[in-house]
Amino acid sequence: MALFRGLFDFFLNDNKLDEKLGLTEKQKRLVQNTWAIVRKDEVSVGVALLLAFFKKYPESQNEFKSFKDVPLDELPKNKRFQAHCVNVIATLGKVIEQMHDPELMEASLINFTEKHKVRGQTPQHFQNLKQMILEAFPSVFGKQYTSEVQEAWKKTLDLIFLKISQVVCVVIVALIFVLRIHGTIDVNLSELEYLAARLNPVECRRLIAALHYTTYDLPSSLAAAGRLSFSWLYARFWKERFW
Repeated sequence: MALFRGLFDFFLNDNKLDEKLGLTEKQKRLVQNTWAIVRKDEVSVGVALLLAFFKKYPESQNEFKSFKDVPLDELPKNKRFQAHCVNVIATLGKVIEQMHDPELMEASLINFTEKHKVRGQTPQHFQNLKQMILEAFPSVFGKQYTSEVQEAWKKTLDLIFLKISQVVCVVIVALIFVLRIHGTIDVNLSELEYLAARLNPVECRRLIAALHYTTYDLPSSLAAAGRLSFSWLYARFWKERFW
């Protein structure tokens, strides 16, 4: 009887939905268990992933000064490239490990996005990377990549890259708004509305609507505006939710 109850409780817990992540406990476990395969050889997996990414989107390689001029066939042996690949895998792994704490997971994604702001990536860049990761998983996980694992990973990566795209979108619009306030660029609200619609997230469009009615305590100089971090902008224009 005790064994039956234990199995019953395990089944119920497996199907318990984490409302903040939109994943069941079983899906989170499947993702974390299969990620252990990647951790055994982070360099090889990272190199294979980024190499495939640069082959499909060659313009992306130009964003990395340390190896932008290195021929594709020489990249796998380039230590700067290897280091970057390991960093990408480690960052994703850190987020996966934090699935038990959605707020910590979100904070890590904000930090990750902040490190990439100087390279000018757009939401589409990150969506392209997400697709490449999904395409690489069948060969990485082999027989363990079942339909259940595939669904769990798709939901997880959708969640991760949506958050990254949201942060990028908010910061792009916020920076344009800051520059508009300082008169550096001539962008009116209708143009911002168009930009927000192109960037897509609903929250971004709400932000633009809020700009019609809200006065912000912005930096007093353009130099200060240029030093704003993603964290500051994210906190001011997203987390406080002026709408």
